[in-house]
Amino acid sequence: MARSPKRLEPRTRRGLIERLKCDGPQDAGALAEALGVSAMAVRQHLYALEREGLVTFEETARPVGRPAKLWRLTAAADRFFPDGHAELTLSLLA
Repeated sequence: MARSPKRLEPRTRRGLIERLKCDGPQDAGALAEALGVSAMAVRQHLYALEREGLVTFEETARPVGRPAKLWRLTAAADRFFPDGHAELTLSLLA
């Protein structure tokens, strides 16, 4: 039974978000290799994340073939990563 695009694997999506946060902009092939899934699966997750406003891409020219899409996080994805600045500031003031 084929999976609907609405039921994406949360672990893979979280892995994509973490990988983009730690390693910066990447293409689907590099993300797929790092996560051990197919590039097509990664693209489906990325397009779903794009619809949610969590990622965006920029096309960059390659020496041969089509331009590559380099995916990166948007500011909306910051909610997945704790911000310790407020706690640090309060602890310093205390």
